[in-house]
Amino acid sequence: MFRVSINRSVGIVNNKCPLIFLKRETEERWDDIRRCYVEECFWKSTNAGFLCTIPYDSLPIKRNYLLVAPDNINQFNLIMDNKTSETTFSIHAVKSSSVNDTILIFNQVINRYTTTPNIYHTMELLWFLNFENIEVDILEKALSLFKADPSSLLVRYIKECSVCLSYFKQSQIKTFLDNHGGYNIYYPSFLVEAVSESLPHESYKELRYNLFALISILLGITQTERFKIVDFQSGSNPLLLLKRWLNDESFTYTDFLFIERIISFLSPDAQFLIIKRYFLDVYKGRCVYDSDFLSRLSNNKYHRFQTYRNSIYAPSQAIDLTVPMLIDSINTYISTNGAMLQQFDGILDKFIRNTDPFYVNVDFGLSQLLPVCNGGAVYNQREFKGFIDFHIIFSVNNYDDRKEQTKAIYNFLDSHFKRARISSCSLKFGNRLKYCSECEAANPACYSSAHSKYCSECNMLKTEIYDKWIIPQNHPCREAIMSLVNHDKAFSNDETILSIQRLDDSDFVTRLKEYIGRFTVNANTGFAVKYSKMQNLMSVSEFITFHTIRFWIRNNIYFGRNILNLSEDNDTKYTSENIQREKQVLRQLLAKSLEQELGTKFNSSGKIEIKYDEIKLRKVMSKYYYVSSDEDDSKDIPFLVSRSIKFKKFCAPEYENNYNAATSLPFFWCRGKECFKNSLSCETLATVPSWRQYSLLHILEILGYPQLTGTPAGNQPSVTIRAFIALINRAKQIVSRLSCRECGHLMYPAGKTVFNMYNYFSCSNPSCKEFSKSVYLSFCNSCKKGLIDSRDNAQCPNNWYICPSCLGCCNDSVIERQIQKYVISNRPVPYRLAQMRGKGHNDKKIFYCPVCGTKLENEVIMIHDVEERDILVCHQCGYKKENNRF
Repeated sequence: MFRVSINRSVGIVNNKCPLIFLKRETEERWDDIRRCYVEECFWKSTNAGFLCTIPYDSLPIKRNYLLVAPDNINQFNLIMDNKTSETTFSIHAVKSSSVNDTILIFNQVINRYTTTPNIYHTMELLWFLNFENIEVDILEKALSLFKADPSSLLVRYIKECSVCLSYFKQSQIKTFLDNHGGYNIYYPSFLVEAVSESLPHESYKELRYNLFALISILLGITQTERFKIVDFQSGSNPLLLLKRWLNDESFTYTDFLFIERIISFLSPDAQFLIIKRYFLDVYKGRCVYDSDFLSRLSNNKYHRFQTYRNSIYAPSQAIDLTVPMLIDSINTYISTNGAMLQQFDGILDKFIRNTDPFYVNVDFGLSQLLPVCNGGAVYNQREFKGFIDFHIIFSVNNYDDRKEQTKAIYNFLDSHFKRARISSCSLKFGNRLKYCSECEAANPACYSSAHSKYCSECNMLKTEIYDKWIIPQNHPCREAIMSLVNHDKAFSNDETILSIQRLDDSDFVTRLKEYIGRFTVNANTGFAVKYSKMQNLMSVSEFITFHTIRFWIRNNIYFGRNILNLSEDNDTKYTSENIQREKQVLRQLLAKSLEQELGTKFNSSGKIEIKYDEIKLRKVMSKYYYVSSDEDDSKDIPFLVSRSIKFKKFCAPEYENNYNAATSLPFFWCRGKECFKNSLSCETLATVPSWRQYSLLHILEILGYPQLTGTPAGNQPSVTIRAFIALINRAKQIVSRLSCRECGHLMYPAGKTVFNMYNYFSCSNPSCKEFSKSVYLSFCNSCKKGLIDSRDNAQCPNNWYICPSCLGCCNDSVIERQIQKYVISNRPVPYRLAQMRGKGHNDKKIFYCPVCGTKLENEVIMIHDVEERDILVCHQCGYKKENNRF
């Protein structure tokens, strides 16, 4: 028994007819036994209102989609009506042998008939007829339970949608429908001929493939091992000629009327393939571009077959609008003389006309029309340790005079540690505990008596004792102290008070060099230390002098991502020869850059030296991506790698004359990172490998409208392309809110405004409590980014909705523009709009709460008692927003 739980946080459309589509989904999980990731398949609901995860193998049906229904409809209805505490119900796969399941299917047709456009009335019915056996007697029993009007409706829709089924199933449907007015089997003659020629050992009457699958197989788009396809290079069958045209670039095909007829039977990918092939012929001069032909491909009398195909192969999934978007974009671009590719209202119109109102989801096909980011070539932040490495050369200070050594030790101890203090009696000892700096430097032995002057019987005063320092257990310089102390006067791990006598002796410099030698290598002019060990030396910096920085270029670095096109292989197939070639080019670029930066030349050993300059060093480290590391150079590491992409991002960079400071290579700024190689290198006709890789960019170039311009960093798209991507992204934001929050049904335009039909929407589900209630959806007039939803945002006193992003509502100039729209179009200005004249809010620094509509008050608050912050506060609901825009 499998159970489904109710997710009441979203609207559920199917509360009258509880049919649920499950989709096969694959997930990766870590297998502790095999010590690797393994794939597991599950059935998951496509309706967000129902939640379930069922192991794929637990059901005997092997498909990508499955239609299920509750085991107990009465219990399900009680759950949906909140008349029981239960939140889960058991389900089963619908069966054609069940009268109850067939009734549920029929009820869904009637339910859709009352709420959805005509094209989607038969989704569940057609899926059921295609994948389940046709049980004529069960269909008759189920139909007999309906009254005359709904029964006639059901018969009508069964006739309409069965035309795409296999000949075998249509024959069975005919047996059923002959009792209800008759049915004519739809099986085009071109298909009969194509089966006879390509499958000579098969009978079209016995094939179990629906028209969509069979056409795809005969065209060679879908591969099957069930039988061998015979290829003919001659003949007149339009379907087989179309196949040859798709596979032979030199073949000329002229039956475009047949393409109009057949294209709706194909998948969106196959449709796009045919359009690409058509534009190849336009490019080669074999035919003349015909905009009317292109328009008929997305709007003809066979268009309903596209919906039938979606019902069978992608039920309840996002509607793929790749081809309609492509065709409309081309026509819009030409009609507007290149000003735009789409209009916002046109995008929404295509979505609303094509989407399934029960499953509000859409794929605008942008990833097919435009190049998607392939990860580019960005800085390898995880592994790359920089182009250069270096040593800092230094020497240990020599002290000819013992006094100089003593003074240096005092400076060292005072710079890192606090002086120790003792308690003494000022009355008894007077001023004898005060010592001058000359005394402590000249005669350290004079302090030895200070420790005996402790008095425990009178008032205490804290007085510094000048030859002792406190050495905390966790102090970073404690390790150096332990090494520098005279071995005969060892400083134990438990001690915290250090006297100068333990350090200051004739062997101090020897011990100092022994300590330094643990972190350095010998150099001709002193000691050399890597930057990663500098922290150890900084604790004894008072005794050493830095004088030289010696740089060299790392031997294990190469570019990566083939940005110089030195290799014909892609990034994942680099050979050692390719890497060596890139290393050589990179070393040449870096050597030139370093010599310019440092103002000197490399020596014969491949090193370049400058006088020690900490400011200069930090600049070079930053410029050449230096990261402190103790790793060796045995492993080759690329400078550039592919960016990790979780979601599809469209490649639309803009070049601003950027050059990498270290390598002098040009780059694009892409989402805050340097990108040295975008996805547009093959987006011109001169560089595309095959017509099969055509995108919208290639097609526009064929029509004489190139959209790419070359830059030192690579191709960049036109402003029109970037505006197109931005427009689609804005449309997606609106689309994501077009579901009724009560029932989940698609909301349709309510047409309340004169100048824009796509500002007000309403639910068209008559059984929903929100039926016909208008919802205002629009982007903010002020910031252009905030999305206003009347279900979430309040109105100001002028009845303008308040933007949740910028708090914009109305101002005098916006109100005047609205009035002028009516004046210019010779329409009467509405009274309420005329009354607003001069009463705008935002231009007068008046703002209202987007949550409750209360006027916001300006307040100044302190951040950490230091920084003043100006904020707007709602005293009604507590809403706060920083007032940093005005």
